[in-house]
Amino acid sequence: MSELRILDFDEVSYGKEAKEYTVKARLNLREEPNLEAEIIRVLEVGEVVKGVEENEWVAVEGGYCMRKFLD
Repeated sequence: MSELRILDFDEVSYGKEAKEYTVKARLNLREEPNLEAEIIRVLEVGEVVKGVEENEWVAVEGGYCMRKFLD
């Protein structure tokens, strides 16, 4: 099993405006912005995360999640 690399949110978000998002469905937090990446943990409905949008993904503290499952 590979070692997880936890996203450095400060590095990814530097110079970008972070927004707050609410999780609208159980959502996998992933190591990288792709569906094949290692799952770090599962975010629960109603959790609020701060992140920076990157196309179809949002970089949040600790990893990435799909934008379509966030409000």
